[in-house]
Amino acid sequence: MLGGLESRTDALLRIQQLLVLTIWLVPVNWILGTSLIWLYAVALASVGSMRRPSGPEYALLGLSAALLLGLAVSGNPSVDRTLGSIYNLTLIGALIIIMNAARHLARSRPAELQRLWAAAIALFLVQALWAFGIWVAVMSTGILDAQVKTLVVGAIGDLPGVLAEYSRALIVETDWTSTGPTLRVSGFGLYATEGALLVALAGLLAAIRLAATRRPVLLIALVEVVTVIALVLAASRTTLLGYVASAVLLAGLTGRRALVGVLITLPIAVLAVGATLHYGPAALSEAFTALNSSRAGSSDTRFLSYTLAIDMVMQENPLTGLGIKPRDPSLLEIPIGSHSSFISMFTKGGFVALSLFTAFYGIIIARMIGVQQRLLLSGPGDPIQGRRVALIYLSRAVFVILVWWTTEDFDAPAQAVLVTAICLGTFWGLSESTQPETRLPWGRGTARVRILPRTTDQTGRLQGHVPALHSPVSDAR
Repeated sequence: MLGGLESRTDALLRIQQLLVLTIWLVPVNWILGTSLIWLYAVALASVGSMRRPSGPEYALLGLSAALLLGLAVSGNPSVDRTLGSIYNLTLIGALIIIMNAARHLARSRPAELQRLWAAAIALFLVQALWAFGIWVAVMSTGILDAQVKTLVVGAIGDLPGVLAEYSRALIVETDWTSTGPTLRVSGFGLYATEGALLVALAGLLAAIRLAATRRPVLLIALVEVVTVIALVLAASRTTLLGYVASAVLLAGLTGRRALVGVLITLPIAVLAVGATLHYGPAALSEAFTALNSSRAGSSDTRFLSYTLAIDMVMQENPLTGLGIKPRDPSLLEIPIGSHSSFISMFTKGGFVALSLFTAFYGIIIARMIGVQQRLLLSGPGDPIQGRRVALIYLSRAVFVILVWWTTEDFDAPAQAVLVTAICLGTFWGLSESTQPETRLPWGRGTARVRILPRTTDQTGRLQGHVPALHSPVSDAR
């Protein structure tokens, strides 16, 4: 049994090293064009350490089966589009494996996450310096479009389909808005919206380390401000909206005291809602129109993609979809059904895939709400209080991811899949580690856990709540 425990410990340490290295290598893989290769490498190295799947992972497995079914029955002759669907399926498979590995690490060895949060600080600093440096360069030179060949994949030559995206590193691009051309700093993603997601997630993971080590509040506030500025430079409306809205989840940091704040502000909120309903419809309509027209071409393209995809699926095969996302340059410059994970799943897998993705989405939302409720309502004896800082900022990261998925494809860019898997896995694993009953890491059975009241560390270091294991209880009880 000791040998088994040692091998599991070695596996967890290997997972930790892979995840930390993944964070460090985000900018390196971007310029080399090797983010997809690294994604597959991490997944292959982690597959042998997989444990029983969680609810979201089961939902993703079902979704993969639905997408395979849609692809099998479609009989589509387009080789390029079929390869694109297979590429998407491999990314979902990698998401399942890496999420499972991160979950297992966070549940079994939460103290090992410290190096992950520290690596996120370094990544966030590099991202911020890069974004502001590019902005200064653009303001100095007036160049609004710039991209370079990636150093490894770009040197190979022309690649087919989506693989061609990894042969170039987009630095800055021009996008047309209601006031004229404007720049978008792409960050370390295949495109600006992926780069925006990466900087938002890195900032939130970095904040875990800063908040838990009692850094000055102004330093954490500076991270928030810098993140917002970087998202503005990326001109990613959805990511910015999700990030700002996620700040509401910080209420969980105050525990029950947040309820006092709610009671104090409730009368003001009621008056504000009443005034909005009476005077605000016209103002809200104008604000929505302004937001939509800020990048009118982008919005029009997305809505056209959605309507074309829905019409095609409903005409051909509503149950299992088209199997692929078709491309018709005469109608649309992007694949039909792109720029929304929900529409994408419906396009490729019909109502079957859409229902499974919605289940996956709903399971994550339910867990996030449950964690927030426990943080707000539980007393100091609840083990979740020992993970408060990490769970709050991970909840914010999960919220941003969920919002991002509404207007982007969750199974398209490799870097986003990698960091998303880390955030979802560590969030789920930490929340599982605070449950009053936990499964033993060796053999079958469960153990009742009694929490000994000791001084807690917000990041879950060993001096936090320590579980005292009692006799195993059979699964058959």
